[in-house]
Amino acid sequence: MPLVVELGDDVANGKPVNWYPGEEMNRFIAVFGASGSGKTELLKRVASEVIRHGIPVLIFDFHGDVEVSHVNHVMMSSGFGSSVGINPLSIEGLNPQTHGLSDHRAEIVAMLRRAAPSLSQNQAHLLAEAMRTAYVMVGIEDRDPRTWNLPPPTFAHVQMVLASWSSDPDMKGRRDSINGCAAVLGAIFGHSLFHCPRNLSVSEILGGNWRLNLEHLPESIQVIVVDTVLRLVFRRLRAMGSLPVKFGCDADMYRIFVVIDEAKVIAGGQGYPNKSTRILNVIASEGRKFGMGMLLASQGRGDAFLKTGRSEYPVRIQIRLVE
Repeated sequence: MPLVVELGDDVANGKPVNWYPGEEMNRFIAVFGASGSGKTELLKRVASEVIRHGIPVLIFDFHGDVEVSHVNHVMMSSGFGSSVGINPLSIEGLNPQTHGLSDHRAEIVAMLRRAAPSLSQNQAHLLAEAMRTAYVMVGIEDRDPRTWNLPPPTFAHVQMVLASWSSDPDMKGRRDSINGCAAVLGAIFGHSLFHCPRNLSVSEILGGNWRLNLEHLPESIQVIVVDTVLRLVFRRLRAMGSLPVKFGCDADMYRIFVVIDEAKVIAGGQGYPNKSTRILNVIASEGRKFGMGMLLASQGRGDAFLKTGRSEYPVRIQIRLVE
Protein backbone atom coordinates (compact mmCIF):
# COMPACT_ATOMS: atom_id res chain seq x y z
CA MET A 1 0.00 0.00 0.00
CA PRO A 2 1.30 3.49 -0.80
CA LEU A 3 1.96 5.74 2.19
CA VAL A 4 -0.12 8.89 1.70
CA VAL A 5 0.30 11.80 4.11
CA GLU A 6 -2.40 14.42 3.73
CA LEU A 7 -0.88 17.88 4.23
CA GLY A 8 -3.94 20.04 3.56
CA ASP A 9 -5.65 21.81 0.69
CA ASP A 10 -4.26 24.13 -1.96
CA VAL A 11 -5.72 27.57 -1.18
CA ALA A 12 -5.70 28.46 -4.89
CA ASN A 13 -7.88 25.62 -6.16
CA GLY A 14 -9.07 23.75 -3.06
CA LYS A 15 -7.46 20.50 -4.18
CA PRO A 16 -5.83 18.24 -1.57
CA VAL A 17 -2.05 18.34 -1.19
CA ASN A 18 -0.46 15.02 -0.30
CA TRP A 19 3.06 13.78 0.42
CA TYR A 20 4.05 10.35 -0.90
CA PRO A 21 7.25 9.32 0.97
CA GLY A 22 7.52 6.07 -0.98
CA GLU A 23 8.13 8.06 -4.16
CA GLU A 24 11.05 10.02 -2.67
CA MET A 25 14.71 9.02 -2.56
CA ASN A 26 14.79 10.35 1.01
CA ARG A 27 11.88 10.68 3.39
CA PHE A 28 12.65 13.94 5.19
CA ILE A 29 10.66 17.18 5.18
CA ALA A 30 11.86 20.72 5.96
CA VAL A 31 9.03 23.12 6.88
CA PHE A 32 9.45 26.90 6.99
CA GLY A 33 7.00 29.47 8.22
CA ALA A 34 6.80 32.63 10.32
CA SER A 35 5.08 32.60 13.69
CA GLY A 36 1.33 32.23 13.19
CA SER A 37 1.58 30.93 9.63
CA GLY A 38 0.23 27.47 10.48
CA LYS A 39 3.53 25.61 10.77
CA THR A 40 2.57 23.90 14.02
CA GLU A 41 -0.73 22.73 12.56
CA LEU A 42 1.14 21.16 9.65
CA LEU A 43 3.48 19.36 12.07
CA LYS A 44 0.49 17.99 13.94
CA ARG A 45 -1.16 16.91 10.69
CA VAL A 46 1.94 15.05 9.47
CA ALA A 47 2.48 13.36 12.85
CA SER A 48 -1.16 12.26 13.01
CA GLU A 49 -1.07 10.88 9.47
CA VAL A 50 2.15 8.94 10.13
CA ILE A 51 0.67 7.47 13.34
CA ARG A 52 -2.45 6.48 11.38
CA HIS A 53 -0.21 4.27 9.23
CA GLY A 54 1.15 2.50 12.34
CA ILE A 55 4.57 4.18 12.34
CA PRO A 56 6.05 5.20 15.74
CA VAL A 57 6.47 8.95 16.13
CA LEU A 58 8.84 10.91 18.36
CA ILE A 59 8.05 14.61 18.77
CA PHE A 60 10.41 17.17 20.28
CA ASP A 61 8.07 19.97 21.34
CA PHE A 62 9.87 23.21 22.24
CA HIS A 63 6.75 25.33 22.78
CA GLY A 64 4.28 22.87 24.30
CA ASP A 65 1.76 23.18 21.48
CA VAL A 66 2.39 20.15 19.23
CA GLU A 67 -0.44 18.15 20.79
CA VAL A 68 -1.32 15.00 18.86
CA SER A 69 -3.79 12.23 19.71
CA HIS A 70 -2.55 8.75 20.66
CA VAL A 71 0.84 10.06 21.79
CA ASN A 72 2.47 9.55 25.20
CA HIS A 73 3.18 12.98 26.68
CA VAL A 74 6.38 13.38 28.73
CA MET A 75 6.99 16.65 30.52
CA MET A 76 10.69 17.41 30.98
CA SER A 77 11.32 20.15 33.53
CA SER A 78 12.65 20.83 37.01
CA GLY A 79 9.15 20.57 38.48
CA PHE A 80 7.28 17.71 40.11
CA GLY A 81 5.45 17.03 36.86
CA SER A 82 8.67 15.67 35.38
CA SER A 83 9.44 12.08 36.37
CA VAL A 84 11.65 10.90 33.50
CA GLY A 85 15.20 12.05 32.79
CA ILE A 86 18.15 11.28 30.55
CA ASN A 87 21.80 10.37 30.99
CA PRO A 88 24.01 11.73 28.18
CA LEU A 89 26.80 9.36 29.26
CA SER A 90 24.71 6.31 28.36
CA ILE A 91 26.40 4.01 25.84
CA GLU A 92 23.26 2.04 25.03
CA GLY A 93 23.43 0.68 21.49
CA LEU A 94 27.10 1.60 20.93
CA ASN A 95 28.69 -1.01 18.64
CA PRO A 96 32.27 -1.77 19.77
CA GLN A 97 33.11 -3.14 16.32
CA THR A 98 32.65 0.26 14.68
CA HIS A 99 32.61 2.92 17.40
CA GLY A 100 34.81 3.27 20.47
CA LEU A 101 34.20 5.08 23.74
CA SER A 102 36.67 7.78 22.68
CA ASP A 103 34.33 8.67 19.78
CA HIS A 104 31.41 8.67 22.18
CA ARG A 105 33.17 11.03 24.60
CA ALA A 106 34.17 13.34 21.75
CA GLU A 107 30.51 13.57 20.69
CA ILE A 108 29.48 14.47 24.25
CA VAL A 109 32.15 17.15 24.53
CA ALA A 110 31.09 18.66 21.18
CA MET A 111 27.46 18.65 22.33
CA LEU A 112 28.38 20.37 25.61
CA ARG A 113 30.38 23.05 23.81
CA ARG A 114 27.26 23.85 21.77
CA ALA A 115 25.17 23.94 24.96
CA ALA A 116 27.79 25.93 26.90
CA PRO A 117 29.93 28.04 24.52
CA SER A 118 31.93 29.35 27.52
CA LEU A 119 33.64 25.95 27.79
CA SER A 120 37.16 26.57 26.47
CA GLN A 121 39.21 24.17 24.36
CA ASN A 122 41.46 23.42 27.34
CA GLN A 123 38.46 22.76 29.58
CA ALA A 124 36.94 20.54 26.90
CA HIS A 125 40.13 18.45 26.90
CA LEU A 126 39.96 18.15 30.70
CA LEU A 127 36.33 17.14 30.47
CA ALA A 128 37.12 14.34 28.02
CA GLU A 129 39.79 13.00 30.38
CA ALA A 130 37.47 13.30 33.38
CA MET A 131 34.77 11.34 31.54
CA ARG A 132 37.25 8.60 30.63
CA THR A 133 38.17 8.33 34.32
CA ALA A 134 34.48 8.29 35.32
CA TYR A 135 33.81 5.30 33.05
CA VAL A 136 36.74 3.47 34.64
CA MET A 137 35.32 4.29 38.10
CA VAL A 138 32.18 2.27 37.32
CA GLY A 139 34.12 -0.59 35.71
CA ILE A 140 33.74 0.33 32.02
CA GLU A 141 36.98 -0.01 30.08
CA ASP A 142 37.62 1.37 26.60
CA ARG A 143 39.31 -1.81 25.39
CA ASP A 144 36.97 -4.31 27.04
CA PRO A 145 33.48 -4.27 25.40
CA ARG A 146 32.36 -6.94 27.86
CA THR A 147 32.15 -4.15 30.45
CA TRP A 148 29.98 -1.90 28.27
CA ASN A 149 26.78 -3.50 29.60
CA LEU A 150 27.48 -2.17 33.09
CA PRO A 151 25.44 0.83 34.28
CA PRO A 152 27.10 3.95 32.86
CA PRO A 153 28.46 6.77 35.00
CA THR A 154 26.60 10.05 35.43
CA PHE A 155 27.94 13.57 35.49
CA ALA A 156 28.03 13.28 39.28
CA HIS A 157 30.92 10.86 38.73
CA VAL A 158 32.59 13.37 36.41
CA GLN A 159 32.23 16.08 39.04
CA MET A 160 33.83 13.77 41.60
CA VAL A 161 36.81 13.27 39.30
CA LEU A 162 37.21 17.02 38.76
CA ALA A 163 36.94 17.68 42.50
CA SER A 164 39.67 15.13 43.23
CA TRP A 165 41.92 16.71 40.58
CA SER A 166 41.31 20.18 42.00
CA SER A 167 42.62 19.09 45.41
CA ASP A 168 45.57 17.15 43.97
CA PRO A 169 48.86 19.05 44.52
CA ASP A 170 50.24 17.55 41.31
CA MET A 171 47.43 19.27 39.35
CA LYS A 172 47.99 22.71 40.90
CA GLY A 173 49.06 24.27 37.61
CA ARG A 174 45.75 23.25 35.99
CA ARG A 175 43.52 24.06 38.95
CA ASP A 176 41.92 27.16 37.44
CA SER A 177 40.94 25.26 34.28
CA ILE A 178 39.66 22.32 36.35
CA ASN A 179 37.54 24.56 38.56
CA GLY A 180 36.24 26.45 35.53
CA CYS A 181 35.23 23.18 33.86
CA ALA A 182 33.50 22.01 37.06
CA ALA A 183 31.61 25.32 37.30
CA VAL A 184 30.30 25.04 33.73
CA LEU A 185 29.22 21.43 34.29
CA GLY A 186 27.57 22.29 37.59
CA ALA A 187 25.51 25.03 35.98
CA ILE A 188 24.12 22.54 33.47
CA PHE A 189 24.04 19.18 35.21
CA GLY A 190 22.74 20.48 38.48
CA HIS A 191 19.36 20.41 36.69
CA SER A 192 17.04 17.79 38.17
CA LEU A 193 16.44 16.27 34.73
CA PHE A 194 19.83 14.57 35.03
CA HIS A 195 19.07 13.16 38.47
CA CYS A 196 15.75 11.38 37.87
CA PRO A 197 15.48 7.82 39.19
CA ARG A 198 14.26 6.64 35.77
CA ASN A 199 15.45 7.50 32.28
CA LEU A 200 13.29 7.14 29.16
CA SER A 201 14.53 4.05 27.34
CA VAL A 202 15.05 3.62 23.61
CA SER A 203 12.90 0.49 23.68
CA GLU A 204 9.98 2.57 24.98
CA ILE A 205 10.50 5.20 22.31
CA LEU A 206 10.60 2.70 19.43
CA GLY A 207 7.61 0.83 20.82
CA GLY A 208 5.15 3.71 20.82
CA ASN A 209 4.42 7.34 20.08
CA TRP A 210 6.07 9.99 22.25
CA ARG A 211 5.99 13.73 22.67
CA LEU A 212 8.81 15.20 24.75
CA ASN A 213 7.65 18.58 26.01
CA LEU A 214 10.75 20.76 26.44
CA GLU A 215 9.09 24.15 26.82
CA HIS A 216 10.12 24.57 30.46
CA LEU A 217 13.81 23.82 29.90
CA PRO A 218 16.52 26.41 29.19
CA GLU A 219 17.91 26.19 25.67
CA SER A 220 21.22 24.69 26.83
CA ILE A 221 19.34 21.75 28.39
CA GLN A 222 17.10 21.42 25.32
CA VAL A 223 20.19 20.97 23.15
CA ILE A 224 21.47 18.18 25.39
CA VAL A 225 18.10 16.39 25.55
CA VAL A 226 17.51 16.37 21.78
CA ASP A 227 21.10 15.48 20.88
CA THR A 228 21.24 12.66 23.44
CA VAL A 229 17.87 11.11 22.56
CA LEU A 230 18.53 11.28 18.81
CA ARG A 231 21.93 9.62 19.19
CA LEU A 232 20.53 6.83 21.38
CA VAL A 233 17.69 6.17 18.94
CA PHE A 234 19.99 6.24 15.90
CA ARG A 235 22.43 3.83 17.54
CA ARG A 236 19.65 1.35 18.26
CA LEU A 237 18.35 1.56 14.69
CA ARG A 238 21.87 1.11 13.32
CA ALA A 239 22.35 -1.94 15.56
CA MET A 240 19.13 -3.40 14.09
CA GLY A 241 20.73 -3.28 10.65
CA SER A 242 19.76 -1.78 7.32
CA LEU A 243 16.23 -2.08 6.00
CA PRO A 244 15.58 -4.57 3.20
CA VAL A 245 15.72 -3.30 -0.35
CA LYS A 246 12.07 -4.18 -0.99
CA PHE A 247 9.20 -3.43 1.41
CA GLY A 248 5.91 -5.23 1.94
CA CYS A 249 4.28 -1.77 2.00
CA ASP A 250 5.46 1.82 2.15
CA ALA A 251 4.98 2.01 5.93
CA ASP A 252 7.70 -0.62 6.36
CA MET A 253 10.34 1.87 5.28
CA TYR A 254 10.02 3.63 8.66
CA ARG A 255 11.01 2.30 12.05
CA ILE A 256 10.42 5.73 13.57
CA PHE A 257 9.49 9.22 12.39
CA VAL A 258 10.95 12.20 14.26
CA VAL A 259 9.36 15.65 14.42
CA ILE A 260 11.40 18.64 15.62
CA ASP A 261 9.53 21.93 15.78
CA GLU A 262 12.57 24.24 16.28
CA ALA A 263 15.46 22.76 14.35
CA LYS A 264 17.69 25.79 14.90
CA VAL A 265 18.06 24.87 18.59
CA ILE A 266 19.80 21.59 17.82
CA ALA A 267 21.45 22.75 14.59
CA GLY A 268 22.99 25.97 15.88
CA GLY A 269 25.49 26.76 18.58
CA GLN A 270 29.26 26.69 18.65
CA GLY A 271 31.12 24.69 16.05
CA TYR A 272 30.53 23.93 12.39
CA PRO A 273 26.95 23.17 11.20
CA ASN A 274 28.33 21.12 8.30
CA LYS A 275 30.47 18.86 10.48
CA SER A 276 29.71 15.24 9.65
CA THR A 277 29.47 14.19 13.32
CA ARG A 278 26.60 16.60 14.05
CA ILE A 279 23.64 14.35 14.80
CA LEU A 280 21.36 16.04 12.23
CA ASN A 281 24.03 15.45 9.59
CA VAL A 282 24.45 11.83 10.66
CA ILE A 283 20.71 11.22 10.36
CA ALA A 284 20.44 13.16 7.10
CA SER A 285 23.12 11.03 5.48
CA GLU A 286 22.45 7.62 7.08
CA GLY A 287 19.02 7.67 8.71
CA ARG A 288 17.03 6.52 5.68
CA LYS A 289 18.75 3.15 5.34
CA PHE A 290 18.07 2.37 9.01
CA GLY A 291 14.40 3.38 8.89
CA MET A 292 14.53 6.88 10.33
CA GLY A 293 12.37 9.66 8.92
CA MET A 294 12.35 13.26 10.03
CA LEU A 295 10.42 16.50 9.81
CA LEU A 296 12.38 19.65 10.71
CA ALA A 297 10.59 22.96 11.19
CA SER A 298 11.99 26.46 11.27
CA GLN A 299 10.81 30.07 11.22
CA GLY A 300 13.39 31.08 8.62
CA ARG A 301 14.96 29.60 5.51
CA GLY A 302 18.40 30.80 6.61
CA ASP A 303 18.65 28.61 9.70
CA ALA A 304 21.82 26.57 10.10
CA PHE A 305 20.24 23.18 9.59
CA LEU A 306 19.59 24.00 5.94
CA LYS A 307 23.34 23.86 5.38
CA THR A 308 23.43 20.37 6.86
CA GLY A 309 20.87 18.88 4.52
CA ARG A 310 21.31 20.09 0.96
CA SER A 311 19.81 17.27 -1.13
CA GLU A 312 18.97 15.24 1.99
CA TYR A 313 15.79 17.34 2.40
CA PRO A 314 14.12 17.00 -1.00
CA VAL A 315 10.70 18.09 0.25
CA ARG A 316 10.77 21.68 1.47
CA ILE A 317 7.52 23.38 2.34
CA GLN A 318 7.25 27.15 2.71
CA ILE A 319 4.17 28.23 4.67
CA ARG A 320 2.78 31.75 4.29
CA LEU A 321 0.03 33.31 6.31
CA VAL A 322 -3.10 33.76 4.20
CA GLU A 323 -5.40 36.60 5.21
